[in-house]
Amino acid sequence: CIDKSSSAELTEAINSMFRWYQKAAACCAYLDDATLGSESACDDTIEDLLRWSRWFTRGWTLQELIAPNEVHFYDSLWKPMGTRTALGTCIADITSINSEILTTPRATARTSIHSLLSEKSVARRMAWTAHRKTTRPEDIAYCLLGLFDIHMPLIYGEGTKKAFARLQIEILRDSTDQSILAW
Repeated sequence: CIDKSSSAELTEAINSMFRWYQKAAACCAYLDDATLGSESACDDTIEDLLRWSRWFTRGWTLQELIAPNEVHFYDSLWKPMGTRTALGTCIADITSINSEILTTPRATARTSIHSLLSEKSVARRMAWTAHRKTTRPEDIAYCLLGLFDIHMPLIYGEGTKKAFARLQIEILRDSTDQSILAW
């Protein structure tokens, strides 16, 4: 739990979130708006349920999806739906996240998530938020911090444009990727 009334604690938690997920062997994603029909639900049914689940439209679930070693998906009745690795192609289609980001095992130090992410352009990673929503406008920029291994102060009330501008400045400090200008 994060004490959202403390701006210092909130900033620390958001800046650390990706690292927390990255250290997790596995995370569980509970899709409260998805319910498998019978025990023998076919893959098409699972793909349809995933496609229409709100979980894939929330900004903060981007880090939950990408950072952990594995993600296990459960429907509203806690029936297993599959893992990120097994459902990677379908999830890539839903989210526009490259399938190798979703399916490459991270069991070895040689396959760190940041090395996989750094192979994707800045514009590509930023585009992963295109169809996502957050309660607070600035969070659509802040939910990307971990994907770029960026730490910065949070300024709620600054608006989306200023939050993205600050994020871009921080990214440019560490990157020569000119695709950021396309964003």
